[in-house]
Amino acid sequence: MNGMTETVTLESGENNDDLDAGLYRPASLGDFVFEDTDGDGIQDAGEPGIPNVTVNLKDENGNVIASTTTAGDGSYSFDNLEPGDYSVQFVLIPDYTFTTLNAGGDEALDSDADPAMNGMTETVTLESGDDNDDLDAGLQRDAEVTLEKTFQYATANGDGTYEVRYTVTVTNAGGIGQYTLRDTPSFDNDVTIISGLFSGEATGTLNTVGATTLVTNNEIAADATETFILTYQVRLELNADNPDGGDNTYTPCGSGGPNGNGMPGEGLYNLAEIDTDGDNIFDDSDDDCGDLPLFDLALTKVVTSGSTYGQGSLVTYEVVVTNEGEIDANNIVVTDTPDAGLVFGSITPQTGITGLGNGSFQIASLPVGQSVTVELNYTISGTFQGNTLTNAAEITEDGPYDDVDSDPDFGPDVDEDGDGDGDDDDEDNATITIEQTYDLALTKDLASANTTPIAQGTELTYTITVTNEGSLNASNVEVTDRPGAGLSYVGENLPAGVTGSNGVYVIASLLQGESISFEVTYAIDATFQGSSVRNEAEITEDDGDDEDSTPDNDDDTEDDQDDVETPIEQTYDLALTKDLASANTTPIVQGTELTYTITVTNEGSLNASNVEVTDRPGAGLSYVGENLPAG
Repeated sequence: MNGMTETVTLESGENNDDLDAGLYRPASLGDFVFEDTDGDGIQDAGEPGIPNVTVNLKDENGNVIASTTTAGDGSYSFDNLEPGDYSVQFVLIPDYTFTTLNAGGDEALDSDADPAMNGMTETVTLESGDDNDDLDAGLQRDAEVTLEKTFQYATANGDGTYEVRYTVTVTNAGGIGQYTLRDTPSFDNDVTIISGLFSGEATGTLNTVGATTLVTNNEIAADATETFILTYQVRLELNADNPDGGDNTYTPCGSGGPNGNGMPGEGLYNLAEIDTDGDNIFDDSDDDCGDLPLFDLALTKVVTSGSTYGQGSLVTYEVVVTNEGEIDANNIVVTDTPDAGLVFGSITPQTGITGLGNGSFQIASLPVGQSVTVELNYTISGTFQGNTLTNAAEITEDGPYDDVDSDPDFGPDVDEDGDGDGDDDDEDNATITIEQTYDLALTKDLASANTTPIAQGTELTYTITVTNEGSLNASNVEVTDRPGAGLSYVGENLPAGVTGSNGVYVIASLLQGESISFEVTYAIDATFQGSSVRNEAEITEDDGDDEDSTPDNDDDTEDDQDDVETPIEQTYDLALTKDLASANTTPIVQGTELTYTITVTNEGSLNASNVEVTDRPGAGLSYVGENLPAG
């Protein structure tokens, strides 16, 4: 009404002194909503205002009488206010909280929004013309703390140990916050942690067993990133004689786990956990898994010199050692273990290879992915008796790192990688077949010491010689002597190693190339009538499979049998005598009977039969008769 009063009626003589006018100057209230980036409750230089925050003005009864929103610079104002009691309530926007109330003691710089009263300020009294620009609100963005665990590297130190490094990155995408950070390695059970250090946002020593708390209630500024560097020194122990309690098999990172790159007990699995609200419960985590560079040598061995072998043959082997791992190798020792019967000859010279004698050698260095080939020359012993020869080679020294799938010098039959096969890749062998012959021969001769002439009653001594013409030794060789008609056993002269009598003899042992001779003596029967005597001998039993004869088959075309035919000097000699029988009477006169005795004598060695004797009487003798014996 622009200062108009009500209408009043004045009567005659009245005096109305009640039409007054009270005047006041308008009051105002307001100021600033700021982001308290450092959380100290004070408007610091450079802390920005927050736009679009709703601010409600309340009267003395707590009723909202006006609302506004902060400007782009965070300011607000309620103008043209009547004097009176007022309060302001700031409406909290998402992802923010109110900062500390009345910090610092400076009304112009503190925050007046009470977090306990949902952002209400205290009540202020405005008088005429007052301008209260001290009702401020400080807001903090909620902390948004996350972490990221990253495997950086694992490198070989060259002394049998490795350096393993992880980083943990803690990022705050919100306002100021705090966190507690814990790290837990869960490496493969054959990986032993020797020591560990962490640096970056904080420094300290990492536990060798179990978890390590890196920081506790560590404050992190708004929009800040903090990094922790974790460095472990570890050893991989895969040999069966190591006391690490592992299974001696390195298990690399797999595809399981929260991030699909490994699980506890695999590779270098590592877990980081963070508590961002101080309740001692870890509410976020991240893991990563990396693998050690592995040491892996492999060996193969083959024969390169041919396919047919016998005693005295040259055999050449090719041994190939390959670095299949990720670590350069040095001073590798390969031990060659040939079967008895292989005689080491030489190793083909080459740079970086040192012969250690008897087929073993040392390789000075072998880079990753490289191979070295070594040629070994052997000769088969001239007296070797077997059918096969095996030559094995094994890596017996390869430190200082443990081979991932084999143990040096554990022997060619030890299953080192747990695959059920004792032939592991740090060892190999090659077997060759030896062509052997079993061949016995026998000769029989009339001993030179025999007397001449050879006739009835003469003793004949025969020399029997058995020769091992094969490559295999023989034992328990039986020789049977078969005298022909007219020979009677007398005895034998046997050397050491030969036993028997009366035509059957056993040779205990006959080495390859060896001959043994013995003598057997027979007598020619005194009444033998033949022109010759025959004596044969044969090998009738042996311990092998003779390549060109069969024992005891009486085949005189084979070389295990021989005979001697000896001519006998025989005579045919008949003599006759005739005498006047003593029984004749005397005197002998005409008419006297005369009896004659005719005697026929065989003075030779041969029997005679059908001998005709003719008696021729002279004149004056007349046949009377005869007296004939039987025959």
